[in-house]
Parts: sequence; C-alpha cells; structure tokens
Amino acid sequence: MKLKRLATVSLALAFVTGVVVLGAGSWIWHEARQSRDEVEALIDVRNGAYRIDVAIRYLNHLRAEPDILRGLVVQATALEAMLEDESHPRVESARLHLDKIQSLAARALTGIRAGQGIENPTLRPLIDQLRIHESGALESLHEIIDDHNREIASIVPRSLALLLVFAAVVVGLGCLVFWIVFFRIRRPLAEFGDFVSRFGEGDSAARITVTGTDELSDAAALFNQALDQREHYQVRLKERIKEQRCLYAVLELTTDDRRPVDRICQEIVELLPDHWLHEGRAMACIEVDGTRYRSPNWMNPASCMSSPVRVKEEEVGQVSVAYDRRMPDQPGGEGPFLAEERALLDSIATHVGRMIHGRKLSESLARTQRLQAVGELTGGVAHDFNNLLTVIQGNAEMLGETLKTRDPDAAELAGMIDSAAHRGAELTQRLLAFARRQALEPRAVEVGAQLEEMQGLLRRTLGADVELEFKTDPDGWPALIDPAQLETAVLNLVVNSRDAMPAGGKLTIETRNVSLGREYVDSAPEVMPGEYVLVAVSDSGCGIPPADRERVFEPFFTTKQKARGTGLGLSMVYGFIKQSHGHITLYSEVGEGTTVKMYLPRAVEREVEKRPKAVQTDIESGDATILLVEDDELVRRYARDLLQSLGYRVMAASNGVEALEVLAGSEHIDLLLTDVVMPGGMSGRDVAEAAESMRAGIGILFMSGYTENAIVHQGRLDPGVRLLSKPFRRRELARKVTEALADSRGEDI
Repeated sequence: MKLKRLATVSLALAFVTGVVVLGAGSWIWHEARQSRDEVEALIDVRNGAYRIDVAIRYLNHLRAEPDILRGLVVQATALEAMLEDESHPRVESARLHLDKIQSLAARALTGIRAGQGIENPTLRPLIDQLRIHESGALESLHEIIDDHNREIASIVPRSLALLLVFAAVVVGLGCLVFWIVFFRIRRPLAEFGDFVSRFGEGDSAARITVTGTDELSDAAALFNQALDQREHYQVRLKERIKEQRCLYAVLELTTDDRRPVDRICQEIVELLPDHWLHEGRAMACIEVDGTRYRSPNWMNPASCMSSPVRVKEEEVGQVSVAYDRRMPDQPGGEGPFLAEERALLDSIATHVGRMIHGRKLSESLARTQRLQAVGELTGGVAHDFNNLLTVIQGNAEMLGETLKTRDPDAAELAGMIDSAAHRGAELTQRLLAFARRQALEPRAVEVGAQLEEMQGLLRRTLGADVELEFKTDPDGWPALIDPAQLETAVLNLVVNSRDAMPAGGKLTIETRNVSLGREYVDSAPEVMPGEYVLVAVSDSGCGIPPADRERVFEPFFTTKQKARGTGLGLSMVYGFIKQSHGHITLYSEVGEGTTVKMYLPRAVEREVEKRPKAVQTDIESGDATILLVEDDELVRRYARDLLQSLGYRVMAASNGVEALEVLAGSEHIDLLLTDVVMPGGMSGRDVAEAAESMRAGIGILFMSGYTENAIVHQGRLDPGVRLLSKPFRRRELARKVTEALADSRGEDI
C-alpha cells in the first residue's frame, strides 16, 4: 500500500476514533447528568412523600387542621406532577395512591369546613385511609428510587468498559502507526542512510535497494535513475574533456609556424584515434592537395566519417576518422560515431583549413616580400646601370659605324659589344617592368585589332609546327593600356607556349569582354570590381607541375633549360599587368596545357587613338640650342657628342644649380634635355619647372633609366611629359629631340 494511502487511512481512523471517543464521552456525560437530575427529582419526590407522611401522622395524633389538609392536597398534587415524566412501572401505583390522598384530604377538608372535628367518626376512616394510601405511595416511590439508584450504579461499570474499548482502539491505532513508521519508513530511511555513507566514501556505484510500491520506493528509483544519469553525464563529460584536449592539441599543432605542414598533418592523424569513443579501433587520415597522411594502423575502414577541409570556401581535402570493424550505432549520432564527434571532426578540419590558408598567405607574403626586395634592388641599380649601358651601347654603335669600312673585324667586335649592351638594357627593362617601375604611356587601344596586326610576327615566332588561332570579339571594348608593352607581354607568353610545345601543338589567343563581380573580387583581394578586356593565351603544351605554379611569376624562376630562358618573361608580364591596374591568372594541367588570362582595364575614352606605324626614317639633324643637364660625366659627354654630331649647339650642366645659372644668362635656349634623377636637392622635374618659369615656350625632354616618382605617378607618365629612356641610341635621341622641339614650336612632325 502506498504511504500516502496509509497515512490517509491512519488519519481517517484517528479522526473516527476521536469522534467516537468524543461521542461516547458526551453520551456518558449526558447519561450521568440525566441520572443525576432524575435522582434529584426523586429525592424531591421522596421528601414530598415524607412530608405527606408527617402531615398524616399529625392528623392522626393531633387535631385536624384545614391548613395541613390543604398542604396535603398541594403536596400530593406536586408529587403527582413530579411523576409526570417518569416511566417506571410503579409510577401508576404511586399516582393512584396520590390521587386517593388528594380526594381523601379534600373530603376531610370539606368535613372540617362543615363544623365537624377530628373526633368526628366520619373523619377517622378518612384519616385511616390516608395512612393506608400514604403507605402505598411511599412503598411505590421507594421502589422507584431504589431502581434508579441501581441504574445509576450500573452507569459507572459501563462507562469504564467503554473507556477500555476506546483505549484498546487507541492502542491498536498506535501499533498501526508504529508499524508504518518502523517497517515502512524506518527501514527505507536506514537504506538511505547506508547509501549516503557508501556514496560519501567514494563508492560511485552505490545504489538504494529499497523495494516496494510506495512513495519511498518511487523516490529511491528516481534517485537511482538520477545517479545513473549522473554517471552517464560523467562519461559524456570525460568524452568532452578528451575531445577538448584533442582539439587543443590540434590547435597547438596548426598554429605552430615552425613545423612543416607535412609533419603537422602526420602528427594529427597519429593523435586523433586516441580521442575517439572506441579508441582501440579508431584510425585517422588527412588528405590535402592530393597528399595523404594516414595513422600507422590505417586499413580498409568498416565505417568512416569525413569532414571537408576548405580554404576560402574551396575544398582542398578532407579529414577522416574510421573504425577497422563494425561498431554499434550511437543514439543521435552518425552511425557508430557520436554527434559530438562530428562537431569535433568539423572543428579539426576547420583548423587544418585555417593552417593551410595561413601557410599560403605566409608564402604569398614571403613571395611578395621577395618580389618587393627584387623591385627595390632593381630600382636601386637601374639608374646607374642604365647610365653605364648608355655609354657602352652608344659608343659601341658609333665605333661600329666608324670601323665598318676601315676594319670589318673590329667593327664586328663593336657590334658584339653593342648587342651585349642591348641585352643588358632589355634585362634591366624587364626587371623594371616586373617591379612595376617602368614608365608606361597608356591609352585606349583596340586590343583585338592590335593582336591581329601581330599575326605575322607571332606566326614567325611559333614556327610551322604550331597552329595559331585567334578568337577576337568584334564588339570588344577598348582597353586602357600601353600598346608597346602589351605587344611585348603577348610575345613573351607566345614564346613560353612555343617552348612548352617542342613537338608542335595549338596556340589560341582569345579576347572578350568580362565583368568581375564582388564574388570574384572576394577571392582575389588585389582585384578591383569592374569591366575588363580579357586576353587569354592557351596552349596544348606539357603544362606546369603544381609545385611550380605558385612561383611562375617570380623573377629568374624558370622550368626551362638554363640556355633557353632567363626567368623574366612571365615576371615582366605580371609586373606590367599589375602596374596597369589589371589582373592576371594562370591555369595549367600537366600533359594538358596552360592558359594565361590577362584582364586589362576597360578604357573610358570614346575614340581610340590610331597608333602610327613605325617607319624607318633617316636621322634628322637640327639647328637649335640645347641645355643638357646630366650628373653622370660619361653620359653627359656621350649625349653632348651625339647632339653636336647632329648639328645642335649644346650647353652642358652637371646639376640643377648649374642649369639654373645657365638659364639665368642671356643666351637663347630652345630645349632643355635633363636627367630625372640627380643629386644636389633638385630633380629633373624641379629644373624643368624652373626653366618653364624663366623661359616661356622652352621645350622639355626628360631622359632616365629609372624615373622614381618625379614624372611618373601610379606607373604612368604625367600628361604632356616626353621621356627618352636610357640606354638610347643615336636615332632615338634624334627622334625624341625633333619631336620635343616641334611640340614646343607648335609644329606637326
């Protein structure tokens, strides 16, 4: 029986017992009080009978008096009234005697009123009858009183018996309560106490062994269930702690920049099996960029769970955990794997992806820093190196022309010097292009039309074994680009494609309009969204290995034989495209071929300038006064001699201060030919601005092998600026001087 029901029954019994006891007590009290009242009434009756007896005796021995007779009548009437509610059998006899006493007393009283005395013979019989009836009434009243006394005397034993019964009931209820407390509560509480002692001593397997169907048993069952859940959660907590330790170890490994990626991945796959649910049967594998790293116990898995490794939303591999045999499925999990293990594997894959992304960023940064260092080095040496090449190349050219008729052998040696200097100049120019420090002259160019003009040159470059195909968009946009540098870039790409197809193949040059949206720009942060003209050069050559693709744009890196390449072709293209605010990508598959895509910024000009075709003309001489400003003495002497040989009058200055002194003189000067980079605090730009303010209409021509930021901003020549790039030949100098003089005089060339 349930304790609640037992308690309810016990309370009900206690309540009923209390009610019965109260009822019995009330009944006993009521009976005793009623008996007492009856006894008191009978005592009054008995006293009244005694008074009647006294009155009759008085009448018998003394004389008859009316007052006594009247009192006798009243007393008999009162006694009869007192016996009104009495139910004793002798009451009727007592009433008859009292009635007789009343009638006899009334007759005697009537006789006395008639003048008869007590001695009257007629009154004596009345007195005798009164005595007889008074004796009968007394006898009846005594019997009634005696019976009532006996009845009152029996009330006490009955009350005691009833009290004994009630006492027995109370004792029984007490025994019931004791049984409930001892057997149904005390023993379970003892079991609880024993459990608490064992649990307090560290026995986590302790349980409460209370049996039954009452509330204590239910409480014990709930408590045992709570302990089972606690033990289950402790196991889960241990698993989570183990997973967090695993995740921390993976995080520590993936953030260690000193270790190589291969070693980190191998350590991770050796670490993971010990942190899975069935660690004795677990295996791990990481696959990144086609390379697999497996735990030593890896074999064909019976069940496997994988999570992709992503770098910038691109899947580059996966992390897998497997069991070597079939394991029971986990509730709420993924087969034999827990749901938490799926989250752990995803986190590990995320950390591996972040590590790979960070390493790639570090490599890209290191590569950028290397390229920047090369650019700084190139800028540092370009100026002086081009000055030397200017002197060497120019004098070799002049020497070759002088010795052409006198000593052909010596003229050939001079030509070799000139050729070597020219190659050095090209090398310097490519380094400047890669470093994005060459002076570009961009304009709106019809890219398709310009490439069509190059078909003859490109076919001769490729040879007969390579098929050339053009796919140009007739509605293509104009591109804002330096056309000469674009031709050089395309030619470099074509040469690389030719070398990648030694047995022949197919080369495709394609142009089309493209728009780079925000999604593409997010994957290539250095690109600005907008409209571009795409020039794609694709070949069917041998392709580039994956390990070399990240380095193809580095200067001096080449996959060709040493005698077939300098490693500056792609780096020059890369620098030119970046300096032109474009974008370049390379895609290659070994054995399939390579595609290089150049994204050229769209020009906003409506009209495209028609580039004049280069026409070989004779060297023109002139008649003008030229102020030559050059800090390098050899270059200054060489340029002065060339200008004088062309018929010009030359005034030379070694720096800006000397040039200002010459300008301050009274002699007429038609053209200022000045170097851009000079020591002494004044650059060529400063000298030109001072000359324009001092001599209105003077022509300005800059010459430099490295311009820095004096006349070139954002990789482009400032508007209206003419530049003669070092090293230069006699013909280039004559042409640039003629153009500058014609521009200052407002003449057409």
